[in-house]
Amino acid sequence: MKKSILLTVLFISILILVGSISLVSAALNLKITGVINDYNADLWIKDNANAGSGFDPYDFLITSSPNDYSTFSSTVSGNSLAIDSWSFGSTSRTFNLVYHVSSAQTGTFGLSWSSGAISSGTYDVDLEYYGTDSSYATQVGSDVDMSSSSSYTSPSLDGESDIYVRVIVAPPATTTSDETTSSSSSGGGGGGTVVQQPDVIISLDLSSPELLFDASIVLTDKFRAINEGDIIESQITLLPMIVENPQVDVTLSYSIKNFEGREFPVGESETILVTGQKSFKKQFATSNLPPGNYILSLELKYPTGITDGITSYAIATSTSQFEVKSKEFGVPISQKYKSMTIILGVGIFFLILLIIVVLISYKKIKKKK
Repeated sequence: MKKSILLTVLFISILILVGSISLVSAALNLKITGVINDYNADLWIKDNANAGSGFDPYDFLITSSPNDYSTFSSTVSGNSLAIDSWSFGSTSRTFNLVYHVSSAQTGTFGLSWSSGAISSGTYDVDLEYYGTDSSYATQVGSDVDMSSSSSYTSPSLDGESDIYVRVIVAPPATTTSDETTSSSSSGGGGGGTVVQQPDVIISLDLSSPELLFDASIVLTDKFRAINEGDIIESQITLLPMIVENPQVDVTLSYSIKNFEGREFPVGESETILVTGQKSFKKQFATSNLPPGNYILSLELKYPTGITDGITSYAIATSTSQFEVKSKEFGVPISQKYKSMTIILGVGIFFLILLIIVVLISYKKIKKKK
């Protein structure tokens, strides 16, 4: 009797362990890759309980690009995002996507993704292809169920540089969308993550139409992939965008975030006097960063004037991406899989402990007989 009870407890523990691992990977973390000829770029759509429906700190702007590049982005409130995060909460969401190539292309445009990343019991995800229609008014072909298919190939293109796609995420058995993000205009600077051999991976967001400064933070190849605990060194450039010689105090703030939106402290902000173009190097410690991908951000804030005793400010931001690799294995381990590994390790420990208890109890029962 005791043996049967212990075996039942062991079986239930195994079921709990398997269920816990499944819950870790349930949230949507969808990577979509666009490819045309020799160009390819990635876009991420993420379900994050802390994110909002609009542009917020859990989203990441596209990176700036060299001359020969392709980008893939989601458009939210006029911002082009390489990572678009929102809180699903059983609420539908429509993502308007733009794939941009620096030079017009002919041939076919291909999209690929992992259908296994979509939990069909939680999400109903459909893809709509609009070709060169920037208004998303005329769909080409029919919807693609992204949970049952893992790729899409477009009809042939004839000298196009901007391609428009829509992804709709809804609760199961729901086909309409409650929220639609704004569409992007064609040409120019739209796009997502750069993968066509960029010289420098950075992004720039100018949040005021009256900006007098341009700012950039750049990581060279040496610091784009580092080992745990290594120092990263950035090159910071502040460029006044006015003819007159400026005499302005600016405040520089820095931050490091992972792709899930978690922020890691990097020290206090600093205020410096800018009298012309200024470039300098700044180092950041990474001892508190586990293996994974990160965004290093710079925010430049400066006064633009005083109205009725109230000082107004303008802000320029720039970001640069880097990767922390595990010292033991030499490859990065994402936070998702690290969590799964911890859960699995704890589960295995308790399973071994239960097996030992079962064996000891079985021996005692056998001796009594």
